[in-house]
Amino acid sequence: MRIFPSRSKKLEATQFYVQPPSSAGNGSGIALAVIVNNEAASIGEWLRFHEAAGVDHFILYDDGSTDDTIRIARQILPPENLTMMPWSQRLRDASPQGRVIHSQGLAFAHAISNFRDRFRWMGFIDIDEFLFPTLANSIPDALAGMAHVDNILLPWQMFGRQGFSHTPEKVLPNYLQRHRDPYSSAVKGILNFKCVVNPAATTKVYVHGFETNGNKTIWNSAGQEFQFGGHYKPIFNAHHALQLNHYFAKSDQQLAEKIAKGSIGLSEFTKDFKGSDERATKLTNRVLEMERDTVEDRGILNFCERIGFDPN
Repeated sequence: MRIFPSRSKKLEATQFYVQPPSSAGNGSGIALAVIVNNEAASIGEWLRFHEAAGVDHFILYDDGSTDDTIRIARQILPPENLTMMPWSQRLRDASPQGRVIHSQGLAFAHAISNFRDRFRWMGFIDIDEFLFPTLANSIPDALAGMAHVDNILLPWQMFGRQGFSHTPEKVLPNYLQRHRDPYSSAVKGILNFKCVVNPAATTKVYVHGFETNGNKTIWNSAGQEFQFGGHYKPIFNAHHALQLNHYFAKSDQQLAEKIAKGSIGLSEFTKDFKGSDERATKLTNRVLEMERDTVEDRGILNFCERIGFDPN
């Protein structure tokens, strides 16, 4: 199965056509694919939670970790539930523009191309994002009865610093205030999406969206059908069986680290065309916006209580 970067005049290549399989897949269960880089402080909580939530397999793309990230992952998960991929990609294409090949987008395309036959569902999120069912007792239970669905878009529910100067050891019990409504904000980056898709039907990969069956049909997590673009309307999120919490900046310390680190997809290449001052302003304004109008959200803790998972 071959991966084809899509044509773009932008300075970064973030979209990838994926050659579809010759026949429909017969996979089962759900896998999560994620890039990790020195996540020893957080990967244990993330893996244990999603394992308890019903994820069958984890595909970790290791972006050059030098801490205990990999050792911790291997301690928590049995070998049959974990795939480790070294992924220190710093690539440009050979065009005169020398476009950056987005490492995260390429990793997601690689996961689709190489593991699509094994799973009915694949989710593509980050290590600071937690996926959980709003009413069901597991993610697979929430997806049951969705044989007609191939491409679920999940809007971020954004959580800010909650007053922490330094990041606490645990995320789930400490972050209960989220931005009230991402659809109401005009600040770029408050409303965005990640995806859970049928890998056997996937024909195009983005970081924040996928194309399946070569068309623009998408679904919300309640199984309601829309056309691409409809996910930007509030009605798309009026009913949902899955929620994606994005703990974007857990403390003043982490916000500073996020500004300094740069994009996981572009890394040092971002410095070529996006100044550090501009990045700092953009990220700081985004965090201030998500903290401006908040509401208490205990949904993920309620889920933990339902299944007997201790988040502390």
